[in-house]
Amino acid sequence: MKILDRYIIRQFAMNFLILLFVLNSLFVMIDLMLELDEFVDVARERAADGRWGGFAFQLVLTMLDYHIPMLVLVDVFLSGLVVVAAVGFTFNALTRNREVVAIVTGGISMYRIAAPVVVVGIAINALALPIQEFVIPSFAHRLVRSKSELKHGEAARYSIYYERDGTGNLISAAQFDAHSMTLRGVMIREVGEDGMFVQRISADEAAWDQDRDGWNLIQGHASRVIPASRGAADNLFIGDTSIEFFKTDLSPQALMARRATIFPRLLSLQDLQGLANNPSVERRQIRLIMHSRFSLLVVNVLILVMSLGFFLLREPSNLLAQAVKAASLSLSAYFNAIVVMQLGATFLNPVAAAWLPVVVYLPLCALMLQSVKT
Repeated sequence: MKILDRYIIRQFAMNFLILLFVLNSLFVMIDLMLELDEFVDVARERAADGRWGGFAFQLVLTMLDYHIPMLVLVDVFLSGLVVVAAVGFTFNALTRNREVVAIVTGGISMYRIAAPVVVVGIAINALALPIQEFVIPSFAHRLVRSKSELKHGEAARYSIYYERDGTGNLISAAQFDAHSMTLRGVMIREVGEDGMFVQRISADEAAWDQDRDGWNLIQGHASRVIPASRGAADNLFIGDTSIEFFKTDLSPQALMARRATIFPRLLSLQDLQGLANNPSVERRQIRLIMHSRFSLLVVNVLILVMSLGFFLLREPSNLLAQAVKAASLSLSAYFNAIVVMQLGATFLNPVAAAWLPVVVYLPLCALMLQSVKT
């Protein structure tokens, strides 16, 4: 049986790598057809800045800079569907060449034939977890860039206006750099317990201090606010004392999560746990993301097992029709699971919403396995 297992695994691995290469190539080709002018503009600007290699080299470098992190993300999120497609190609080839007939004639169960690809498929899907935990977070700031922002390298610098933290303080900055975790041109309106402004803080720059959960202010000044009296045009600001630190839960990660909805999905579980305890971020969504990272792994395995019923055939059949049925089931099951998680989170507990597709697919998986003739 070890010889048979190695043969099936080799065929499956070859099909998986070919399909992964085709998927990545199609993604890059379609993206270049639609957005080539953006890459050309960035490469021309980089070459004009005197960067080494000239325009052609900078064009290739720009495309690699954008597509390598994006392909890692695409491969992680679609690896379950690619595994199902590789299983289909593997068993269709075995059936078409009458190899399945010979194996079954030798008294080997169809379930035993499928065991090697199921084990390897589970291992491939499980590989997404360490990649999501250790690789993708290092690409997070690069993955939220638009193509016009590639010239900045990591993440574009942008302004923030009156972002409210968990205690009601309003923070503005002329420039926020998520990669260096700094603010420039800072203006903070501190709010008291009664909801009224009590202090205005300004600073030339601010750097995030992870240990103290706040911003270290450079050239920071604070002025106490006196509410405007009746008939006065504006509040009065008195005093001008120096201030070096401002404690707040509005961290760089919280700011990025507000700007780009995909950003929390790119973080590690440790970072997500920190955001889940942050009043400035929607906790339900963070908890849903944390649990869906594991529930989607189980969903991918269940979809793989459900699709086996279309490929484990003892005799030659209409392989195209079986492939269409399997593709329809896999695609609908995967995207329905994502929709159910997102919609369920608005009505249910985020943990229940994340695991609801697993509960639904388990009996379907058992039913599909029972349909296999072996």
